[in-house]
Amino acid sequence: MDTSLNQSEATASENGVINTGNYLRSFLKEKGKRLQKHFGEGNRSLYPHKEIAQRMGISLGILEKKLDRNKPLTRDFVIALSALYCLNSDEADEMLHICNMACLDKDIAREDLIIEYLENNAIEPEKGKTGINCRLLDITDLNDFLEENGQARLKIIDQRKGAKGENAKDRSSHNDGYNSISKVFLPDNVPDSFKMNLSGGDQAMDNTVMTPQDRKQSGKSFNKILIISKTKNDMVRTVLSTCPGAVWYTPEEADIPFDKYDALCILGGDGEHPLTLPAPLRIAAEAMRSQHKPVFCEFISSFGPAYAGEPAVSTHHRLIYSDEYARIEGLARGDVMDDHYNEVLSYYFAPKSGKPILTYHDHICAHDSFDMDPETFRNGRWGLWLLDQNTLIASFRLCNFVRARLAPAKSWQAVAGFIISFLAGTPATPKYPKPVCSHNRVPFDAAHGDLDLTISRGLEWFSRAEILLDEGKKGVLEGLSHHIRARDGYQLPSSQIRTDCTGETGGAFLLDYLRTGNRKSLEIFRNTQSFCFDRMQVKAGEHYGMMRWTEVAWETCYQDDAARAIIPTLLCENFGEGSEYFQNAVDALAYLVKTTGADGHRAYRTDCSTFTPELWKSLTAPGVAAPCAHYNAYYHAALLLATRAGAPKEFAELAEKGLTGLMAQYPDQRRETSETEEMCRLILPLSLLYEYSGKEEHLAWLMRVAEDLEKVRHPSGGYAEWDTGYKAACSHNHNGECALLANNGDPVADLLYSNNWLPLGFAYAYMVTGDDYFFEKWQGIASFMCRCQIHSRNKRIDGAWTRAMDMDRMEAYGVPHDIGWAPCCIESGWTVGEILTGLQFMTIVQKNRGQKR
Repeated sequence: MDTSLNQSEATASENGVINTGNYLRSFLKEKGKRLQKHFGEGNRSLYPHKEIAQRMGISLGILEKKLDRNKPLTRDFVIALSALYCLNSDEADEMLHICNMACLDKDIAREDLIIEYLENNAIEPEKGKTGINCRLLDITDLNDFLEENGQARLKIIDQRKGAKGENAKDRSSHNDGYNSISKVFLPDNVPDSFKMNLSGGDQAMDNTVMTPQDRKQSGKSFNKILIISKTKNDMVRTVLSTCPGAVWYTPEEADIPFDKYDALCILGGDGEHPLTLPAPLRIAAEAMRSQHKPVFCEFISSFGPAYAGEPAVSTHHRLIYSDEYARIEGLARGDVMDDHYNEVLSYYFAPKSGKPILTYHDHICAHDSFDMDPETFRNGRWGLWLLDQNTLIASFRLCNFVRARLAPAKSWQAVAGFIISFLAGTPATPKYPKPVCSHNRVPFDAAHGDLDLTISRGLEWFSRAEILLDEGKKGVLEGLSHHIRARDGYQLPSSQIRTDCTGETGGAFLLDYLRTGNRKSLEIFRNTQSFCFDRMQVKAGEHYGMMRWTEVAWETCYQDDAARAIIPTLLCENFGEGSEYFQNAVDALAYLVKTTGADGHRAYRTDCSTFTPELWKSLTAPGVAAPCAHYNAYYHAALLLATRAGAPKEFAELAEKGLTGLMAQYPDQRRETSETEEMCRLILPLSLLYEYSGKEEHLAWLMRVAEDLEKVRHPSGGYAEWDTGYKAACSHNHNGECALLANNGDPVADLLYSNNWLPLGFAYAYMVTGDDYFFEKWQGIASFMCRCQIHSRNKRIDGAWTRAMDMDRMEAYGVPHDIGWAPCCIESGWTVGEILTGLQFMTIVQKNRGQKR
């Protein structure tokens, strides 16, 4: 009886597995009506097996076996199907229920991320319609999202078989669903030095040398490409999704069948160190080279006669392209390309007959293109070059060109496409990975319906990126540096905790509390206040009241930074909320006043260790500092705000003197990064000055600066960097802080020194004047900020803003020569905090006026 019962249970279980497959098919068919028919799939148009298999990275046979229920499904497999069909989390739970599996659990970190992904990518068909909203996702998207958030990827293939569980056919069918762009072609008139043997398929190598044009005319297929790399990096995915028959192996795998392939791609840039091929692999790879098969080597320590020393960091160097030896569609001679914080190898014994395509040069001051003579180009450090007629070498980390955000993105896509066409032996249509981050999500002419979402995403960034330390009790990190690791795309944080960044971040959360009543935001604001005044303010002695700059620069004070740290305290007091630290803010300003010249300008910084009685006296003399808005304008704004809240009238009088001196020399006052920066920094203090004095002269100053800004306004709504005569201290700098600007007219916006001040400045000007002119200007800059906010699966950068924005490309790109804050950096206080404060300030102004946004 026991045996019979067990047999009965086994039969029922087997039937249940088979029925599960049928139920699953019916479920997918039901949900499939929201999809358009996929041609070429016959009766399976509502659940396109072939495309789903490709997007899962498995063969069609494996998919059909699973759906025919020859063996139980895994839970990860069911979740993957849900994601690929763009189902929401409830529908995914239905699928799991059909398969007798546990539903998704929001309390589990990995599953919460899966739920988030499903909800963000679900499709809701239009009411009463079918066959619309066609979209199939790729499992790579979900897996990258999980991996970037520290969670395990979904396992689609049964891993018990180990690395050999997938056969070559399965390996080569991976299609990770990348976006296609225009074709990348090799030149038709390829010189002899660039000819390569292009035998096709499994045919034996012959001695016929064919150009890409020959192959195109002959109708031969792509070369079968063997890829060797440690990980499935961006280049691996691009090759696999572009070239049929391409197969990926890791260097550790044994018995790699080199003889079955027509081209070899070796990628070493995703490891901690340059790749060194083990002797057996080296012998096989060299054999392919000797057979004149196309070989591409990236960041590899040795190949052919060339071997390299230790890699050097390429910071402040950029790559220049020349078409002398190879034409890359989409690039023009002299095009400039930025590899951010990369590493590059120098090779010994590289033959003089080698032919450079991209070479490195330091401090290239150009935005898009740089005219360089052939000899200078060749004398640069070679980045991409031909070792011989069939061997192409990249000396730097290129394999994760998408994750590392190499810029401009389209230029690097063109380079990747050129390499793939070189390997394929025929023009290819690359399918590139989706960008790590994107911008331009809000239409240019849209109303600000997405403003609340922009604000909430920006506030959430501080915690997600681990910039806000212990809810602000331990301060705020300076931000994310320009160091993006080229091997994996990780952006390194700055280790500095700064008083100004902490105060400015607190201001953004204060405005959120005033706008929404969020008590959590109020708590964060109070924590940042405590950090700034209880920890970072001098409490005794001759420097009483001084705001320390950072936990490292303990005895240094910049008046502009100190002012921005305490402005949120002054705003809190002015909004009638009351701040227990208002007197501390007044003390901080009193210290700055004691060390300010009689003309209202202060030396750009002071250090306690250098103070002598003579220095104290000299600091208060007129002319101690050159008029410069970069160092004084927000100091003047803080003095005026404090007076507005009840501080001594002498504060405002000193601010009026200082701003009068600045405007007496405007627009030729001393500049730090650009003329645009000086104008942007003046809007808020001039608004406050007019509010304090009511003088028509002061309103005229404000209007003049605002109208001058219009001269550099870009159609996107941002304001381009401009510097008449290139007089700014940081203009074209090589060894310190540097402006983003190469030449006036470049479409680059600076969100660290210029545009970031405008949301608050225009909002305050509107509050003071009631003039719709300033409301419209605020609308323009707010729209721009909504559009250039980062959207990314990478939560470390999602919701933030970079320093630079190329307003034509809508991409982080500009001259990268600043020693600490290059185009892709993210500054917590100056950029994110200030932008969020300005975006929210207008909503409060309008609420107080009883108006709708």
